[in-house]
Amino acid sequence: MLTKEDIEKFKDRLLKEKLQILSDVLGEELALKYFFSQVEGDIADRAQDLYENQVLASLSGLQRETIDKINEALRRIEEGTYGKCASCGADIEIERLEAIPYAILCSACSKKEEKIKPVKGL
Repeated sequence: MLTKEDIEKFKDRLLKEKLQILSDVLGEELALKYFFSQVEGDIADRAQDLYENQVLASLSGLQRETIDKINEALRRIEEGTYGKCASCGADIEIERLEAIPYAILCSACSKKEEKIKPVKGL
């Protein structure tokens, strides 16, 4: 089971990875402005969502997929479900989270899913 310190460490790592991807695409100055903007209110929230959609549209497929996974992991941290397997509910191994901090499946469920997926091109 993850401690509060573990969760904070993973949250920090996820945020840094997200910032790095945004910096690669937007440049460091724009990424920092986007990343650390502190807007409040409904209209500002909608404007921020629109801007985020524009930023995400400029990302490559892999970058966009990674940002989506990071955002999902951050959402799970806020909900208190981070580190739990989305399939069986067991704790995801800390070694797996260290390798893939946005993992949603434990090793056993991930292996099962890989066996079920059809091979592309066949």
